[in-house]
Amino acid sequence: MRGLLTHWGCRVTTASSPAEAIEHIEKGKSKPELLILDYRLHGNVTGIEVAKQLQSSLTNTHQY
Repeated sequence: MRGLLTHWGCRVTTASSPAEAIEHIEKGKSKPELLILDYRLHGNVTGIEVAKQLQSSLTNTHQY
């Protein structure tokens, strides 16, 4: 997925855990326009739960 998105000209940032993703957002290391999350993550956490946590950290959120 990373290779394909990079080939298309996208800047890709990855995180190996929900905590790392949240840290990137909260510390301003990343300001994503799009999140692609796995549904099942380590520790019985879902991508939906992580998205909800990240939503409160993002200042420029678009909902469609």
